[in-house]
Amino acid sequence: TDIRKIPFRIHEVVQNVIKVNLPLAEAKQMTVETEIPLSTTPIVGDPDLIGQVVLNLFSNAVKYSEPAKTVTVEVVEGAT
Repeated sequence: TDIRKIPFRIHEVVQNVIKVNLPLAEAKQMTVETEIPLSTTPIVGDPDLIGQVVLNLFSNAVKYSEPAKTVTVEVVEGAT
């Protein structure tokens, strides 16, 4: 696979992954809380591959948590 290097905004990728995969959490009666800014600085990379990373993290959080728990997804820009 070729890795694309295009500008994208991470908040959009994270929001989309959560939106599309929310049924995974709902099936376990889990609550998903998000702390995602309305906008982020564009970064350069492959949004599809980053989306896969976010999906893996989210699905693991759901898979390995007990039913009816809360999963929190947070995007922090400029964290050190």
